Amino acid sequence: MRVGIRFVAACALCAAPLAARASDDEFALQARHVVTVEGATYDEGGSVLVRGGRVEDVQPGFVNPWGVEVRRFDDAWLLPGFVEAHSQGGLDRPNENAPNTPFVSVLDGLDPLAPYFEDLLRDGVTTVFVVPGDQTLLGGQGLVLKPVGRTAEEMIVRRDAGLKVALAPRRGTSRMAQLAELRRTLRAARGQEAREVVDNPDDPGRAPRQRALSDLLDGKLPAVLACDASVDVVNALAVLDEFRLRGFVTLGTGARRALPLLAERGVACLLPDDIEPLERDPETGEETRRFLAKEALDAGVPVAIQANEASAYGMRSLWYQAAVAVSQGVPRDVALRAVSLEPARVLDVAERVGSLAKGKDANVVLWSGDPLDPLSVVERVWIEGAQVYDRATDRKLKRLLDGVERSRSEESR
Repeated sequence: MRVGIRFVAACALCAAPLAARASDDEFALQARHVVTVEGATYDEGGSVLVRGGRVEDVQPGFVNPWGVEVRRFDDAWLLPGFVEAHSQGGLDRPNENAPNTPFVSVLDGLDPLAPYFEDLLRDGVTTVFVVPGDQTLLGGQGLVLKPVGRTAEEMIVRRDAGLKVALAPRRGTSRMAQLAELRRTLRAARGQEAREVVDNPDDPGRAPRQRALSDLLDGKLPAVLACDASVDVVNALAVLDEFRLRGFVTLGTGARRALPLLAERGVACLLPDDIEPLERDPETGEETRRFLAKEALDAGVPVAIQANEASAYGMRSLWYQAAVAVSQGVPRDVALRAVSLEPARVLDVAERVGSLAKGKDANVVLWSGDPLDPLSVVERVWIEGAQVYDRATDRKLKRLLDGVERSRSEESR
């Protein structure tokens, strides 16, 4: 009997006592609240059936498929894993010095054992895009990863995920010089002689650089266009048009005025990690708090939010960023999509991650309560159907919490 038929109401299942037992990689997760992000939300109980590392089905109610292990968590929340769409975490030394290195790959410098990946799991993040080079010209190639694996290769979700192209001027240069150098580099790479370098056995040293640029120009490798100011966005769109590139824009806090332009052009973008920056009036010196998630929503731009792994708290967590967006007036469902499905769409991996839907990777996070409540914590995490995190056995977290408790006890004496 097919799994889709077994995964129906319990009363119907009782009529099939002879159904074959499910395989070991098949189980059902149940919780009081199930948020699919892409489809329905179930607040009176929901069930997620996992088979072969994929989501087989999501149903309302506590459904008990015949012969399938059921893992039920009352008063808890099940959500898809969050998607961190822009990070340098896990790299020992991100490239921010050499200005023109399109051949450099995150694969060469990634540390799978970095504590950063453990922290992602603790925050409910199951997919991350790691890419270097904001302070360069062509800073290197990024990878979409899952934060588990013994080697970098095991972690890869998408290999050709993007090449960092910085429109904001790097230190010691100007916007005019930055844009001129970028155009000069791309025009040279577009030339016939440069294309022939890829297959030229007499000049192997130039081949990796040219191969990366050829993939960029051919649309095989998306451009990740770093823009600090609105003028950078205008220049980025001109470069996309001139060289017929595809890709998306990462915004700095000074680029908010370009949001209507991005909406008009339909170019995907990521909001900066600081979505509530202070903006100073150049004439009066008066500071105004800006609410970028709400501004993006009002401008018609799909809201996609990133975190800041360098922050000690707050902005380092996507759940916090989503909660801040809600405080700005962004609807709750939009805010949750902004840290899951929308970043997955920007990274072109939405067919696999970002929501709980049939056929997608079974990246599921169990929260103790509402994920936008600061008191809620991540209890368990499954990636592609395998449990990769359990708060109850998190030794590092236990040592930390034990230390905090001892400190409080000593202060109370």
